[in-house]
Amino acid sequence: MTRHSLPVTRNYSKSFIHARGGNPLKDAFTKGFLAGAIANIPSVIVDLALVKGIGFGQTTYADFAAVLVYGHRPEGLFSFIFAQLVQWFFSALMGAVFAYWIESTHKAYLNFKGIVFGLTLWFLAYVLAIAYRLPTLSKVTLDSSIEHYIAAFIYGISLAVVYQRLDQGTEHV
Repeated sequence: MTRHSLPVTRNYSKSFIHARGGNPLKDAFTKGFLAGAIANIPSVIVDLALVKGIGFGQTTYADFAAVLVYGHRPEGLFSFIFAQLVQWFFSALMGAVFAYWIESTHKAYLNFKGIVFGLTLWFLAYVLAIAYRLPTLSKVTLDSSIEHYIAAFIYGISLAVVYQRLDQGTEHV
């Protein structure tokens, strides 16, 4: 039998997550994406509690997502839910960006870096809203700015804590 007549066999039975045979949390993108999605939970709770619960601020981060997707604030429950899912995806994606940043630097002072990252996202959201004159977002009240600052701070610290926990879980794998 010649070398060319041997059949090539591949094992396609493994899932796409374990396709490389390892722990998916060893991958910076996956670990960061998951950390960003999880870190968004307390941020969204605070965002909604402050704006919808006690009336501190007029816009949620879902409103930002809605304006980017629809061109206006959400109108109705399903519009709001979809905008919130878009915002959640963005937060997860920013978690992946955070992971690549952390992987390229030293992991010291991770909580501080998380806070800086979260507040940078807050600042950039406002800069882009004003620079591109996005409807309903280019003129934001002080209480909305403070509310978003608090939510971004919570997202940043949560992102650092969750990322660190996920990263510690991969040390022994």
